[in-house]
Amino acid sequence: MIIQKKTIFKMVSRNSLLVPALFFLLLVNSTTPMTPALANPLPDGLIMFHVQPISLDPYTQNPINNCDDIVQYTSAVGIMEFDLFFYPAAYGPETTTYSMNAVVQWSETWSVLDWIFFEGGEGTVDINGNQADVAITWPSCPGMNGDVFHAARFIVDVVGHGHFGQINWFDSTVFIGCPPDAFATLPFMTSAEAGVVCSYCYTPCDFSSPCHPFPDPTVLDLVVNQGSTVQSDIQVTVGGGPMGWPCTTFFLGTEEWMDLTAENLGWNDWTLTLTVDASELAPGFHEGWVRMEDHCVGCTKVNLTVIPATSVPDEGDLPDDGDIASVPLPVSTTWGSMKTLYR
Repeated sequence: MIIQKKTIFKMVSRNSLLVPALFFLLLVNSTTPMTPALANPLPDGLIMFHVQPISLDPYTQNPINNCDDIVQYTSAVGIMEFDLFFYPAAYGPETTTYSMNAVVQWSETWSVLDWIFFEGGEGTVDINGNQADVAITWPSCPGMNGDVFHAARFIVDVVGHGHFGQINWFDSTVFIGCPPDAFATLPFMTSAEAGVVCSYCYTPCDFSSPCHPFPDPTVLDLVVNQGSTVQSDIQVTVGGGPMGWPCTTFFLGTEEWMDLTAENLGWNDWTLTLTVDASELAPGFHEGWVRMEDHCVGCTKVNLTVIPATSVPDEGDLPDDGDIASVPLPVSTTWGSMKTLYR
């Protein structure tokens, strides 16, 4: 069942306002060295990962030539490709690339099987556990394909939901231009997700901060008698959003037995009240999701156990004094003994 916010605010496109204050605050609070960032709080560009199932020919370059076409999340698992793209936002599509140094990380249940450098790249991938130091040089200083540069591909065995890419925001350096005129830039590295079940997010190419709902709790375990109802609250904070405007978030229960009401606590904070109606549910285990949908999606997993209703006599079967203890209990018998009563 879909619940819309009680107060609906004008939707502002994530592309309409650039670099909200929240993005700057995140940079200031980064644990990485910030001297270059403080001089210019905006990153020079983006290192992004496009995720897709393994292609028929993994050694063929991805034809993507626009940052907005990079796919940053998927529900797919198995053998996947994570294509590394450089988007030199501050320098434009005429940029040429000489070298890249980056640290990438992936979920602990995943395994990197192989990697490929494109555009004549030469370099190394030094794997240590579930992260790697990546160093690539392009002696010919190739240019962009459209507004992005396809630098490398990682072939990964994906088991379950996880991320590939970012460790710290500015753990990457890209030299653009050709020696002796090449110079260092500090792009912001993002991540791509695979094995998505419900929640996901992404990084816009314009550096805006997408509205991202964060629920508490993320897992809700409920028990209810068959035919009864049970309620529980979920607290939601929606992070990000365009400057000066609240986010416009919608709330959704994925199952018919869910009903939601939403109370706005001010700006982007909400209390959701989930009512579970077990009147039409069989005893046993049921599951569903409460989704908070905006630019990104946050989710609470609902694990519901329905226990059989306790048998009690109908009201007409009770004695006049209402004493249920005086009602005679049924006596077990067999069909054979029943037949002898009517012969």
